[in-house]
Amino acid sequence: PTIPGLILFEYVDLKSVNDWIEVFIFGVPVGILYTCLVIVQIVVIRFLFIGTLTVGVYSTQSFVYIRKWLFDRVLDIALHIIHTFYATLYMVPFLRTLGMKIGNRCEVSTAIGMVHSLVEIGDECFIADNVLLCDPYIRFGQMHLQRTTIGKRVFIGNTAIVPDGKQIPNECLIGCMSLVADGMQAKQSCLGSPAFILPNREQVAGDISENLTYQPNISVIVQRFCIDTVRVFLPRIVIVLEIGIATQIFEQLNESADFGYSLFLVPLLYFAILAIPSTLLCIALKWLLVGKYRTNYYPLWSWFVWLSDFVTVTFEQLAAGLLLEFLRGTFLIAPVLRCFGVRIGQYCYINTIEITEFDLINIGNQVVLDAGTELQTHLFEDRVMKMAEISIEDQANLAYSARMLPNTRLSTASKLGPLSLVIKGEVIPPQTSWQGIPIRHST
Repeated sequence: PTIPGLILFEYVDLKSVNDWIEVFIFGVPVGILYTCLVIVQIVVIRFLFIGTLTVGVYSTQSFVYIRKWLFDRVLDIALHIIHTFYATLYMVPFLRTLGMKIGNRCEVSTAIGMVHSLVEIGDECFIADNVLLCDPYIRFGQMHLQRTTIGKRVFIGNTAIVPDGKQIPNECLIGCMSLVADGMQAKQSCLGSPAFILPNREQVAGDISENLTYQPNISVIVQRFCIDTVRVFLPRIVIVLEIGIATQIFEQLNESADFGYSLFLVPLLYFAILAIPSTLLCIALKWLLVGKYRTNYYPLWSWFVWLSDFVTVTFEQLAAGLLLEFLRGTFLIAPVLRCFGVRIGQYCYINTIEITEFDLINIGNQVVLDAGTELQTHLFEDRVMKMAEISIEDQANLAYSARMLPNTRLSTASKLGPLSLVIKGEVIPPQTSWQGIPIRHST
C-alpha cells in the first residue's frame, strides 16, 4: 500500500504550488488510500490464496496448514497497521467478507486466531480486545479444525480463550483472561483458568434503555459511523503528513550538507517531526474530547464512549506506537503518562503502555509494572462502560502480563504473579503475594 503514496509524493508535481503545500494536499488521500488498500489486500489474499478451509484433521506439513499459517501472519500485520479499524462499525461487514457467519448488531474488537469460515456468531454478541477466538488445536503434528458456534448476546471478555469446536449458549458471559467452563447453560457466566460458573454478577443499571445498548436507532448509528470513520483514518493521515514533512526537511538538509551528516540527523528528525508532535496531539485530544476520566458508567451508544475509544486508539497508534514504546522501562515514560492524567510516584519501573482511562490510575512510589501488565479501568459487560479507579501503593509489584480490573487496590509491598487477574472490588493486603486467575495467596 505504500507504493501509491510514494508515486504521489515523488512523481506527481503540482507546478502551481511548492513542495510543502503538496505534502498537505496529498497527505490526506494517501493516508486514506493506504488504509483502504491494506483492507483490500487482506480480502484478496483470503480468496485468491487461502480459500475456504473446512472441518477436518490436517498435517502441519500440509498445504492447508501453510495457508492457515500464512493468513494468520497477514492478519497479525494488519492488526498493527490498521489497528484503528478494529472495534468499529466497519468490522462486522469486514468479517462477513472474510467468510464468517456473524449476526446483526455485534461488536468485535481485536479477536485473533480464528478460521473465519468455521465460526458462527449470533446476534448482538460482544467480542472484546485480544480474544483468542477458536484457534485450531494442534498436537502430534496435526491441526484439528472444528466448527465453533457462539449464541446470541454472548459477551467474551478481554484476552479470554474460546477453544476451537466450542458451542456457547445464548446470553453467556466469559470473563476476562478466562476459558469457557464445561457444561455452560444459557444465561450463565464463567471466570478463571480453569473456569468455573459464577453464581451471580452485577447487572446493567436499570435506568439505561436498550436503545443505547442493543437496539440503537438510525440517527445514533449514523453519528457513530461518522466518529468511526475519522477514528479509522486520522492516525494514518497524521503519520503520512509527518513523514512528508520529515522527507522535505531531509531533502533540504541533504542539498545543503553532506549526506552522512543528514543521515546522522534522521533519529532527531524522527523524534522532532513524528514522535513528539504525535504525542502532543494525543494529549490535546484527550483533554479536549474527554477531559478528566471519573468513576462513572456510560452505555455503548453514547458520545462519551465513542470519543473515549477515539482517544484510546489514537493514543495506541500514535503516542504509544511512535514514542512510548521506546520509553518503556525508562524513567522518561512517567512524565509523559502524567501529561495524560496518570498519577505516578517516584522511582517507578513502568514497562507497559496498556493504559486507557488515565486519570483513574494511581501509582505509588517504587512500583514495578512488568511487561504486558494491564491496568484495565473499565468493564463493558451488558454493553455499558463501567469505569472505576485502580490504586497501586508503594513498592507493589505486578509481574509479566498481570492484570487489574476496576475498583481494585494493590497494597504496600504486595506482589501479583505473572498471568494473574485481580477481579473487580478486590483489595490485596500489604506485603503478600498472589497468583492465578482468579488470584490465590502464594508464598
